[in-house]
Parts: sequence; structure tokens; C-alpha cells
Amino acid sequence: MAPSIKCEEVSVALTWGTLRGKLWRVGPTTTGGLRIVAVHGWLDNANSFANIVPLLPQGTTILALDLPGHGLSDHLPKGALYDGFSHALNLRNALLELQWNSSVFLAHSMGAFVATIVTAMWPELVEGLIKLDWMLPLHAATRLTAWRYDANIHAKSEDLNTPPPVYSKDEMIERMVSSRGTGLAKDDPADAEDSAKLLLERDCRPERHGYTWTHDPKARTRFMSIFGLDNYYYMLSNISCPILVIVGDNGFLAIESDGIKESIATMKESYFKNAPNAEYHMVQGTHHLHMTQPQNAIPFILKFLHNLNVLVQSQAMAKL
Repeated sequence: MAPSIKCEEVSVALTWGTLRGKLWRVGPTTTGGLRIVAVHGWLDNANSFANIVPLLPQGTTILALDLPGHGLSDHLPKGALYDGFSHALNLRNALLELQWNSSVFLAHSMGAFVATIVTAMWPELVEGLIKLDWMLPLHAATRLTAWRYDANIHAKSEDLNTPPPVYSKDEMIERMVSSRGTGLAKDDPADAEDSAKLLLERDCRPERHGYTWTHDPKARTRFMSIFGLDNYYYMLSNISCPILVIVGDNGFLAIESDGIKESIATMKESYFKNAPNAEYHMVQGTHHLHMTQPQNAIPFILKFLHNLNVLVQSQAMAKL
């Protein structure tokens, strides 16, 4: 029998605007039950975790906020940049406001980058870190080319004289799928369309005889490579909580390149340097495996959560 699931909308006011998202409760909730913070990927939103929530343990509470400029959350003010650090800082402030002081993070793609920053900088907030189809920032272009690209998008998106584009619902679904080339575009068309419709529940609104996006157009910028791989390696090597990395065999890292293979090897060394019980698994799936193939990832997630609970309990006993 499938567990009962309760879902409610949540919001948290920050100094510059409001973050909105979802709170799921799986089965009967108990005091001290498992709490998971779910962090979505680039231009996705809280709904991206809807398909994996029913597979999580009974008694679990899952908080998924739309990052700034994504889904139904407010856009950052004019002039502000979207990057991993600003996302991490705003997520941390929201968690403190909601008094979510210690949780397991379940994060996908860009969200895993954000969660890595939170885990390294504010370890007291994170009991364990689960990363879905993400290990390191990859860039086909040179860093300067990537920075110029992001800066150009930022400038164009702040042009107030440019009206937002309007699409039919079918066009929005097609653009949602095609823009996610390592994910939904590789999935079965029916699964990809269902996933796109799920994301669009929080990412489109009626406008002038059609629909337009709710996300901030300048959120397409990431400025991810500015952070630098050296800094990313350094962050990882200073994370001491348990880490689980699950990647799809046809996902973000399914790229044949000697440089990428070398970076992944270095990344694994950094992941496993100080983190106890660090795990890496490749499963059948694409970049959005948590949406279209959650059944392939969930056995490893459940085992990790079980082992993490045992570890937390043993640490508590040791303090007595």
C-alpha cells in the first residue's frame, strides 16, 4: 500500500523578497523524524522531487523551496546576480528562518552545487548529503567565454523594454524538454512530457493569449565557473558528513573526454578525503533520473538514510 502523503505550500520572507515551495509529509509524522531539504536544479523547481517523495521512508518530512528566481519564488532585485554562492546564502537564511537547523540534503544538478557550498560553509545544518547526477562543474567553453555568455544574458534580461516571450502550452512543453539536453530530451517522450508538465505547474502563467515563464530570465545565468575547480575541490575535502553520489549512466557525466575523466577522478579523491561512508553509484538513467527513473536511485538512498540514522544514533550514545 502506498503511504499517505500530505503536501502544503510554504513561504519564507527574506530581506529582499519571498521564497516559496512545498512541504511534503510521508505517512504519519513523528517527533524527531527524518527531515530532508530538497534542492532542485537549474531552471527546475520544487516539483522536480514530486515523483521521488512517495518512495521515501514513512515519517519523513521533505522541504523543497524554489530557489530565488525559480518557480514561484520572487526574482532577485535588478542588478543582483544568480550564482551558486548567492543561492546557498539565501537557502541558508531561509532554513534558519524556518528553524530547520539540521537535515539531510537531497540535491540535484545545480542544486547539488548549491548544497555542497552550504555543507562546507555551514556544516551544522547538514547531517548527510545526497547528490543526484552531479559531481563537478563542467564547461565545454573556456572560462572567459562562459563568463561573457552569462554576462550577456544578464544584461539582456534586465532590458525593461523587452516584453517576455509568449508561448502556447505545447510550445512550453517542447522548450522545457529540449532545453534539458542531458535530461528530459534523452528520456522516453511520454515520461519527458509528464515531467515537463509537472515542472510547468510552478513555471508558467497565463499571459496575452498564451503563457510565459514565471522564472526570472536572468536565472539562466549561473556564473558557475567563476568559483573555480580548485575552490570546489577544497570545499569537498573539508566536508565531513556522509555523502552519497548517484549519477545516471546517460546523464550529465556521460561525456567521453580525457579531461573530464581526469577531473572526475580528482573529484572522487576530494569527496572521499574526509567524509565518512562516502559512496558513489552509477545507475540506469538520465540527468533527471529522480523524475523519470526514481526507482533506480531509491535503493541506494534508502540504504544511505538507514546507515546515516544508525551513525547519528551511535554518535548520540557516545555523548552519554
